[in-house]
This record gives sequence, C-alpha cells and structure tokens, in this order.
Amino acid sequence: MANAGAWVAQLNLAECEEAYQLREQIEPLLLRASRPGLTADKLDRMDDLASRMERAGTPEEFLHLDREFHDLSYSGAETVVLSDFVCRLWNMTQQYRLAFVRLFDEQGSAIVHDEHRMLVRALREGDDDQAGLVMRGHIRRTRLALAQHPELFDTTTPKPS
Repeated sequence: MANAGAWVAQLNLAECEEAYQLREQIEPLLLRASRPGLTADKLDRMDDLASRMERAGTPEEFLHLDREFHDLSYSGAETVVLSDFVCRLWNMTQQYRLAFVRLFDEQGSAIVHDEHRMLVRALREGDDDQAGLVMRGHIRRTRLALAQHPELFDTTTPKPS
C-alpha cells in the first residue's frame, strides 16, 4: 500500500471506532478482489510472514510483519479507489494497532496468529466467503479490544468539518 509509513494525529474513540467499522466492511471486499491474483508464491510468503509474526521479539517487529502480511493479501487486487481507501484507513489507525499489539495477552496473541493462518488457508482454498469472515473478525477483535482502553484516545471534542 502506498504511504505505508504515514501517521496522523490522535483520534478520539468514536473516530477510531468508525475507522475500524469501515475496515470491517471494506477489507473483505478488497480481499475478495485480491484473491484471484494471489499466486502460490505470494501465499507461501504470507505463510512465512505468519510464522515470523509468531516469533517477533517486539511489538514493532510484529506490526511491521503484520503490515507486510496484509499488504500482500491485498496485492492481487486491481482496484484504485478501494485499495487507496484501505491504505488511508490503515495509516489512520497505525498507532492504535501498535497499542493493540502491546496489550496482547497470551490468549489474544494466539488468536491473532490463528486468524492469520486461517486467512491464508481460506485464500489457498479459494474460499472468498471464509476469508472475508476471518478478516472481518480479525478487525472486529482489535476494535473491541481498543474500546476497552479509552485512555489511548484523544479526549478533546472533535471540531466540526
């Protein structure tokens, strides 16, 4: 995704929730568009990245590998608007994904790793519906976990646009 390193100002909880709810709906669409273009080599690379995420020594390393994993999962799509929109949402929520990774407990970490494996399997099997369900749940889990930590968010009132 373009602008993979861009960061934005801190969001309030409502803004972050909205961004994650959008991601829950549109990333499965992008994944569906991408799946036919995902070669066996790309899926093998995703498997390798999933293994490396399990062994990541720091939250920052995990997050870097996670971004590469998801970017690769979308790399088969020949879209313009959808790919760009997903990238902007990822950039908008980057600091919150880092906070989520830092909040991992052992069980939460295992679930995230299992979801990565299930996603690769569904893509290998050509099961767009299952891949979309896994992706939606993966994003939703992060959104719900972040909502349990209001201290992570900007508490100032958003300015009307």
